[in-house]
Amino acid sequence: MATAETVVGQSVPTKLGRAKVTGRGRFAAETGSGNVLHAAALRSPVPHARISLLDTSQAEVLPGVRAVVTRADLGLDDRVRQYGDIVAAVAADTEQQARAALAAIDLELEELPAICDPWQSLEAKGVLHEANPDNIAYRAEAGFGDVEGALGAPDVVVVEGRYRTGRPVHCNLSRHCCVARVNSEGQIELMSSVDGPYYARSDLAKLLGVEEGAIRITTPELLSSSFGGHSTVNFQHEPVAVKLSLKAGGQAVRYQYEPEDEFVAGHTRHAVDVRIRSGASRDGHLVALDVDVLADHGSYPNYISRVVLSNFRDRVGELLDVANYSYRGRAAMTNNVNAGEFRGIGSTQLMFALGCHLDEVATRLGLDPVEFYRRNIVKAGHVAITTGKRIESTGLDDCLTRGAKAIGWERRKPADRPEGRIRGIGVGIGTHTTGVGHESGDHSSAAVKLNSDGSIDVMVAAPDSGQGASTIYAQVAAEELGVPYENVRVSPVDTAISPQDPWGTVASRGTYMVGGAVLDAARELRATLERASAGLMRVPEASVKFRNGGIDMIDVNGKEHRVDLKTVASKLPGLAGYGTFTSRVNPPTYGAYFAEVEVDTDTGQIRVVKVAAALDLGRAVNPAQCRGQIEGSVMMGVEMCLLCDLVHEDCLPLNASYFDYRLASTEDAPEIEAILVESAHEPSGPYGVKGIGTPAMTPVAPAICNAVSAALGVRVDTIPISPEWVLRVLGKLQP
Repeated sequence: MATAETVVGQSVPTKLGRAKVTGRGRFAAETGSGNVLHAAALRSPVPHARISLLDTSQAEVLPGVRAVVTRADLGLDDRVRQYGDIVAAVAADTEQQARAALAAIDLELEELPAICDPWQSLEAKGVLHEANPDNIAYRAEAGFGDVEGALGAPDVVVVEGRYRTGRPVHCNLSRHCCVARVNSEGQIELMSSVDGPYYARSDLAKLLGVEEGAIRITTPELLSSSFGGHSTVNFQHEPVAVKLSLKAGGQAVRYQYEPEDEFVAGHTRHAVDVRIRSGASRDGHLVALDVDVLADHGSYPNYISRVVLSNFRDRVGELLDVANYSYRGRAAMTNNVNAGEFRGIGSTQLMFALGCHLDEVATRLGLDPVEFYRRNIVKAGHVAITTGKRIESTGLDDCLTRGAKAIGWERRKPADRPEGRIRGIGVGIGTHTTGVGHESGDHSSAAVKLNSDGSIDVMVAAPDSGQGASTIYAQVAAEELGVPYENVRVSPVDTAISPQDPWGTVASRGTYMVGGAVLDAARELRATLERASAGLMRVPEASVKFRNGGIDMIDVNGKEHRVDLKTVASKLPGLAGYGTFTSRVNPPTYGAYFAEVEVDTDTGQIRVVKVAAALDLGRAVNPAQCRGQIEGSVMMGVEMCLLCDLVHEDCLPLNASYFDYRLASTEDAPEIEAILVESAHEPSGPYGVKGIGTPAMTPVAPAICNAVSAALGVRVDTIPISPEWVLRVLGKLQP
């Protein structure tokens, strides 16, 4: 689609690229190395116990020790509920002194029975938290139409399936690190790699029992990635540093996680057990769907269990046109490592289970899965039964067409190869919303300021977490103001000065929500410039137009003039525009991915050969970054399907280290063809955009798993897929 923009739609260099590749930029772990105290934490070696003795007196008198806090200081009780649960923490002059102090703490634990299975949790006599007497962190139910009646109708093919996922860990490129201090006015200052500083400030205020204004949060120059691992503060991390600082008289405290802490003191993706029943007419139309999900939420309740189960419930209605739908979801508390936010929160697990199930339905009906999807996906104008929202844009049909062509869908039948390898091709579809999707709507604010040299500063409270968000904000401002992209800077995030934004860079809301606020702010600045220039140049305001980085005007004598922006800025410095963007739409982004895999029949190893990933994103503001997001999503999906799982035995994590936990390497990378589908611009978004960071993850797992199923002739129902499972399927390994 032809457009008039000159900066938006271009693959301009990322704003933070030079800082990263030269090493001049600083991540959180590279800050706070001067006059600071160093923190270390004592953690539980067992999954469930009551603390019968905790004596810190010997640690407190050791050389260099400045502060010691216990669970009681952190507002926690005397009962640890998972391996790695925090017991106490120390701040000392050096890291070595802090660790030595931990060894001097006298700790005795009375072990309690652990609940390791979420199904057992539902029937357990003991409860993990008094506020959750049934061991349920959250439950959600919904019903539309008559599912049982539809399933019982004649000529309806009923298919049942059960699907399970593992427990991946974020493994962000930089460990959790924060620096907390109390300034001269008594305000708590915290530097941390949080995606949503205002969101984090609100959470931290609740944890500390103070007003939000008593806290100032800044983010480092560079954030290493998040995917939900750094969305807000963690009760085992930032509050610990703050409490130690308060106890040390306000001195700065630096707290960096140890490598194992990343696995046990953060959170994982929710492991889920999903049961699906569906009914379809023999001509390939879904008539009913019943979904039951049990999620392992782990040790401590949090808001994310609600989001996971709500996304499970709601996304079905935004993907499929099915009139009869019932849903039951529960998140059970266990003594396993805690679960929380992770890319494609809930939707990623759902699309795996649903995608594998629908592929099986198509197989039972003897239909091409692509054709089966075409008959059942929503179209533009559809009103989702689950949310009541009208879907204004979807290019999913185009995604299916372009992805199928790129992979060579016509050759999908598996064939044995001479070297003992079998190939298979599979397809998966997926969706996720743009933004947080609250009933009250999502909201963002931004400011754009003109400097005396004609350069532009953009101020937002949504940090760049590595996905290139700051580049997008700069492109939007440059486009609207007609200035060179190089002349736009995005300011550091600081809750003391950055415009209010309740969520920051989460839920793929950056380009759509924050970009919309930057667009509004830039347009206000442009209008302000036109008015101020008219007064400055003594010409009629109606004759002034801001175009291509300069001011065009007509004086009272009818003579045309043009003044460049720098000239105007030198006489009118400090002009600014303030913008807001609110959406109750939260448009879904859709994708259809096609995967080709190769299965080694001797070793059971699976290699993903190629993924053709077609994503309906509305409009690509920066095509290169969009392709990068898709490529990263594919790799994360490969990990989810074949590698990543924090394995527990009796609630104890067995591979909580970077040596034992399996991550993908470049050798695991398939050929990735990222296809940007821009045929359906989103009317509610700036320039027609929709979010892609999270939605791009959702079709990966079903595509890969359906390809493996096609190769082996056996349905994949559990991920990650192990070589042992493959060998058992091939009859080469005993059950």
